[in-house]
Amino acid sequence: MRTSLVFIASVVALAGCRPEFTSVEEACQDSAPGSAKASDNAIAAAVRGNCYRRLVGQAPAPVDDEYSAASRAHARYVDQNGFLREESSGESESPENPGFTGETSPERLRAQGYDALDQDSGIVFYWTLELPSVGTVPNEVDVWMDHWITRQVVLQPGVFDSGYGRSGEASVYENLSEFPSDDRVEKPFVYPKDGQSNVPFSIVNNFATEIVPEAAVVGYPITITVSSSALGSDAFDENPYGLVLLEQQILDPDNNLVPAYEIQPGTTVLPFPYSIALVPREPLAPNTEYRVFARVSWADGIKNVEATFTTGSDGVDVTADGELDEEAARVAAYQSGLTIRRSVLSPRSPVLPQ
Repeated sequence: MRTSLVFIASVVALAGCRPEFTSVEEACQDSAPGSAKASDNAIAAAVRGNCYRRLVGQAPAPVDDEYSAASRAHARYVDQNGFLREESSGESESPENPGFTGETSPERLRAQGYDALDQDSGIVFYWTLELPSVGTVPNEVDVWMDHWITRQVVLQPGVFDSGYGRSGEASVYENLSEFPSDDRVEKPFVYPKDGQSNVPFSIVNNFATEIVPEAAVVGYPITITVSSSALGSDAFDENPYGLVLLEQQILDPDNNLVPAYEIQPGTTVLPFPYSIALVPREPLAPNTEYRVFARVSWADGIKNVEATFTTGSDGVDVTADGELDEEAARVAAYQSGLTIRRSVLSPRSPVLPQ
């Protein structure tokens, strides 16, 4: 199917503006801001996560030793008691179980001496990922970035502290950000970013997202993320910035339209408050250039966004009998253990689960 490109003509071309980085590795640095006392694993997670943040132009997320100690203690709890699989629950631990450190994220943090929350009277978002450990810590972050649900946590705008911990078969990554946030308000950012190369051509989805079939092999997800400084935004809403996708196109080199699932805030059982995901219904072609055009509306206005990226040779392989290859099956099992939790701390509500 070919497109008339009527919408494309309305997008302002960024001629002459080449991206600073074209790959994740180019954007990487050897250290992360924050506490040098954090564990090696916590620093490794922050360093790798900041490769991606730097790639898209986000400020690096600091790592904190006390926050990481809380994450590590919670990982021990999860390893002992199992993954909760309660995405909507704000209670992350039960005092009846071994290894208990606090029922909520603030309680767990304060138990490790983290006091930054007591110095802030504004609204704070907590993200918590609980997943089975897989490979090295950098490899684990790479797996998070492959799926739109976990990617949003790594690329969360305005992160002012983060922590990571491992214990046995459990990993926990968490971060904090202020609300509302004016980080990158002037324009939404797209991942894969404009000019990015060596992008995987496919992933396997094993999250119950209600839109993308579970266990489906699909094209590499494209996400559009916003933030806002609008004081009227409702931090307790499933779509706090009123983000809406108005139109979108994904085009192959021959200007054929690539059909895609559209995931917007409030359209999935899992929390997805600040981003839109475009998920190609079929795997993309390896070593091929694609163009993305979208028009979005949110609390700070309406913007056109665009990006051109090139796939590499990495992606999910399916055997002749339709089964996932060993690596894809491993990632699918990894996803199936996910617990993702977004909580809000504000002067009017100590903790509200999202």
